[in-house]
Amino acid sequence: MAADVQAGQWYLTALRVPQSQTISRGQGITVAVIDGGVDATVPALKGQVLQGTQFGIPQSPNGTVDTSAKGHGTAMAGTIAGTGTSTSVELGIAPAAKILPIAVPEKYSDQDLAQAIRWAADNGANVVNLSLGENGRLAPAIAAAVQYAQNRNIVIVAAAGNVDQTGTAVSVLAGLPGVVAVSGADKKGNFWSGSAYGPQVAISAPAVDVVAPVPSRVYATGYAQPSGTSSATAIVSGCVALIRAKFPSMDANNVINRLIKTAVPPSDKKRSIYLGFGTVAPYRALTEDVPTVTTNPLGGGTPTTTPSTATGSSGQPTSGNNDNPGPNLIPWLIGAGICLIVVLAIVILIVVLLSRRHRQPPPGPYGGHFPPAPPYQ
Repeated sequence: MAADVQAGQWYLTALRVPQSQTISRGQGITVAVIDGGVDATVPALKGQVLQGTQFGIPQSPNGTVDTSAKGHGTAMAGTIAGTGTSTSVELGIAPAAKILPIAVPEKYSDQDLAQAIRWAADNGANVVNLSLGENGRLAPAIAAAVQYAQNRNIVIVAAAGNVDQTGTAVSVLAGLPGVVAVSGADKKGNFWSGSAYGPQVAISAPAVDVVAPVPSRVYATGYAQPSGTSSATAIVSGCVALIRAKFPSMDANNVINRLIKTAVPPSDKKRSIYLGFGTVAPYRALTEDVPTVTTNPLGGGTPTTTPSTATGSSGQPTSGNNDNPGPNLIPWLIGAGICLIVVLAIVILIVVLLSRRHRQPPPGPYGGHFPPAPPYQ
């Protein structure tokens, strides 16, 4: 591993991070990292890690002991907020932000994760980084915890998932309404083939050879070069911290809107199942004019209307009329026709979704927005 760590951080140049940090460095922002714990003693994170907590890992009572086999939590924290005090020290996307570590087991229970999200919301987090996820059915307790945090003006950023771990479909956690689901991009800004994908993807970020600090017990050099949507998620969380620091009065809905509206869009300028609204662009997010919104552009919230019984002009339920004895078949026929159309639409949708779930991405680029950069040696 080369002494010049920052020279291997190819994505700093690709994302114009140095220019972005002349505008914002994430000052005053707290990013909760819900992971296996964060080693607060690594050089890149000295002074960056707050006292956190744990759910299911008593060996990390304040969240400041990384219990994961590969130092995953430390790597994510360093990617977000590494100090970069010298070229031999990791430079995070938001080096003035603080990390709130919340340790959960690698095989966390529903209760562990739900409690961790709620604790983050109640203890000062402005952003919650979830470089984890799952397929299958999402527990209602976790969905409720995410909604709890969102109701407290917190931006939730979650990994779409990796094909070799959870399959091609986006993690059910990242797919929740209002969550920023992050897919992976390669060194040229194209879709990374190892990333999960789907209509839930909001944005993409570098996921290949992302240099990150790890405890020395993992690698003696103190650094690793992981590839995965976990790293892409940490990069986006860092970008959110930059935005929140630059615009401290901006609510979470508008932070998310600014994040996705300034992303470098796919080549066809449309939202993609691979790159979402495009590749994250922190400098543009900090400098461009973006119209305000009143709701989360990624969905969520409570519907304002509910189904009700059909009513007549009096507001009372309609009933038969003695002037027209006998059944009226026209409404029945119309209703039957509508039901048939709905059933056919559902069948077609299921077929499309199943084919999309098992389809591999077609060959070819899906972006091409990053300049070429040398690999980290």
